Amino acid sequence: MYVRISNIEGEIKYKHVIVKTLGGRYVNGLTTSDLGKPDYERLLEKHAAYVEALKKCGVSVTHLPASEEFPDSTFVEDTAN
Repeated sequence: MYVRISNIEGEIKYKHVIVKTLGGRYVNGLTTSDLGKPDYERLLEKHAAYVEALKKCGVSVTHLPASEEFPDSTFVEDTAN
């Protein structure tokens, strides 16, 4: 199984994904919106649902722990194919 992501260059198929839990300091990050401070517990719930959706697609999920040192670093990318 894999997750397909389409972009301007075509379709990419992933069999393995890396996710990272949001750190508690994430809610203090910079933003250009005026929506107020994010609800950390809700962020964790949404992130858990995202991880479960990936697993239901059949990909293997590597889950990295939160990093309070880099709280805004929520996405992990490895462009190696």
